[in-house]
Amino acid sequence: MLKGMVLNSTRRRLRATVPHHLKEGRKLLAQGAHPAALAEFNRALAISPCLAEALYQRGCVHEAAGQVEEALQDFDQALSCDPQHTLSYLHRGRIRSEKGDVDPALADFDQVMAMRPNDAECYLNRGICLARKGIISEAILDFHRVLKLTNHSDYAEPARFYLNQLGFENSPPSPLPGANGSDQAAGSTAIQPTGQDYVL
Repeated sequence: MLKGMVLNSTRRRLRATVPHHLKEGRKLLAQGAHPAALAEFNRALAISPCLAEALYQRGCVHEAAGQVEEALQDFDQALSCDPQHTLSYLHRGRIRSEKGDVDPALADFDQVMAMRPNDAECYLNRGICLARKGIISEAILDFHRVLKLTNHSDYAEPARFYLNQLGFENSPPSPLPGANGSDQAAGSTAIQPTGQDYVL
């Protein structure tokens, strides 16, 4: 009985340290100290193995370090622990998009939209996916939605860039042509960035 009480007390004390490990890990990640951040998130996960936020944050460390397969595993695991963890869908979708897995990426972005319908980052990433699939009219609508939602340069600048490439920088598109949404805008079958880091 006494042993069980001591064990429970120890577990409570350990669980109480998890927020500290998460906070420290986020701070270290922001500083670019990837190994130290990873160690903090691993400490949190040693105490709470199915904590979606810790798995997501560890995935972000892997993503920042260019370890995309490890990042995907962590985002997958975070979502198995908490299917409502929006940021895991967003980051997994972004990685899938960059890998060329456009349809699974779109599925992830649709999940985000269902939970956060005004997420500018999600609209930007979904627009890029749609443009890669050749669904240009819908991509244009997503890029315009980004500009309506925010002026933040991380999202507004790439949205303007893609709209410029598609020939719709200054005005929203008129009613969508085509029945199936996969209409190529005139002159936009190959969208080539010029002197920018944005890539379709």
